[in-house]
Amino acid sequence: MELRTVEVRWFLAGRCPGAIAGWFTSGPIVGEPEHRIDEYLVIPDRDDLGVKRRAGIQLDLKLRTARRTDVVLADGFDGRTEAWTKWSFPLAPESTVPGDGSWVPVEKRRWSRLYASTGGDTVSPVLPGTIPTNGCAVELVEVAIGGRDSWGFGLEAFGAGDLGRVLTATCRALEADTPLGDITFSVPDSHSYPSWLLRERAGAG
Repeated sequence: MELRTVEVRWFLAGRCPGAIAGWFTSGPIVGEPEHRIDEYLVIPDRDDLGVKRRAGIQLDLKLRTARRTDVVLADGFDGRTEAWTKWSFPLAPESTVPGDGSWVPVEKRRWSRLYASTGGDTVSPVLPGTIPTNGCAVELVEVAIGGRDSWGFGLEAFGAGDLGRVLTATCRALEADTPLGDITFSVPDSHSYPSWLLRERAGAG
């Protein structure tokens, strides 16, 4: 399966602050937290390529195709917006996937919301388990690598059409239905998963 996305993410060290968790989970239609372990292939000097074994049953590949400097986010959100193309393949539990980098297991606990694109510059939240054809996933995640805790927050627009507009509309809807207050997300903390993993590996070394 091939999927186009436009994404923006932030990662910060330490445990997720209670104020952040409370803010996100108090919003409309937040699914139950999901627990899983994903394995990422960390490829030296490549922050444009992601390789992931999702929970041991799916292989995900993603390639950054552009940096989107034209996407304007809502107040309180300032980050690096990127376009990606993803491919997913089923993976048998006993399968092995070769790689020239290092496979890193990442423990995850994640909460998510989904918004469906309703045309133009509008989106609406949908029930957990409902996957719209065009829309945006919003996630809050606690991650741990070798006992080191971090947390992340991100938006991932998917489907057809201008995904930059979908991302902007979702960001604005998110802030409207769950005001940020004093919470802000800034550029220095904005990374894709491949970029963040490279930083984590360098810090651990």
